[in-house]
Amino acid sequence: MGNSEYAPGSICNLQPRTSAGEVDEFLAITDYENEADKLVHVRSLIPGEFAPGFGLCMLMRRLDQPLPSHLPPSDITTTLRSLFTNHLNLRSSPRKSFFEWLRRLSPDEREQERLDDFITNPVSTLYVSRALGLNTVR
Repeated sequence: MGNSEYAPGSICNLQPRTSAGEVDEFLAITDYENEADKLVHVRSLIPGEFAPGFGLCMLMRRLDQPLPSHLPPSDITTTLRSLFTNHLNLRSSPRKSFFEWLRRLSPDEREQERLDDFITNPVSTLYVSRALGLNTVR
């Protein structure tokens, strides 16, 4: 890095990458191989709060909830392959919020009950993570 100087409190941000083989395997398992290299925009589907618009009419406009900082901005085009390689961790254990979102989206009552179990019993979540092979080193 040459003669770089760092001040006390400097921060280094390291962004891990997922290997091409793991991404290809994930795309095959999820049946997204044909979609992997198509251009997409990542946008928030969660509506934000209403805020005053600008202009003569002062209409109210909806501000979308911002995307997490590790994702590319919504005005940048990317691909699923790039997202899975550079921005998303395919090996991470699902967090409680993951199961909460699945529960909200599930139309099946039995599935909702099972997801409620994952949400309220962290041991179940740990079991699922290990059963799926998450957080394992290959």
